[in-house]
Amino acid sequence: MFVDFKSAYDSIYREKLLCAMMELGIPSKLIRLVKTTMTNVQCSVQIQSHLSDPVSTTRGVRQGDALACLLFNIALEKVIRDSDIQTRGTIFFKTVQILAYADDIDLMARTIPGLSEAFLNLKKCARSMGLVINQEKTVYMYSGKDTTLHQDLAIGNYIFTRVDNFKYLGTMVNKMNNRSVEVNARLTMANRAYYGLQNHMKYSGMPKHSSTKH
Repeated sequence: MFVDFKSAYDSIYREKLLCAMMELGIPSKLIRLVKTTMTNVQCSVQIQSHLSDPVSTTRGVRQGDALACLLFNIALEKVIRDSDIQTRGTIFFKTVQILAYADDIDLMARTIPGLSEAFLNLKKCARSMGLVINQEKTVYMYSGKDTTLHQDLAIGNYIFTRVDNFKYLGTMVNKMNNRSVEVNARLTMANRAYYGLQNHMKYSGMPKHSSTKH
């Protein structure tokens, strides 16, 4: 299951984030600096030359701030630790495993009940941080020889769409673990880049290939 979160706009996110930073051993000075950046924040909208009146924001983090992604990673680290899902080793030696890089999360399990339990634990811990599962962007993939599992997956109040291919961390994965899909995808991107630069190379004065045979 490839899990996606909605933006954390709940005010609890700020409070839990600061507590998570303390638990992870981040120096108190840095925590105070982060808290300062989220205090008395005001935003304005500019349309052409017109700038709107400032609006105070009391939830979430500063949008577009360089710290936003880093703070989200800290919150997610806290969620994964609290969910008590194994992060080491491989799925070959365990029932459930989680892979996470930034906000790209992949839950792997040998069985549907195992996947459901892991997801519910992750959702519960995420909710305590003010993070919400994005059902529309969360999907699941079945990998195996059983061709009868084509239905969507229902876990609690959620229904997740089943997919046969998914791009995870820039790599196309598929239900049959067929690497030719990824190779073809990369060849397609390379061809697009090459043909997109043809006009530039044509008029840049680059020397033409010689047709003389040696």
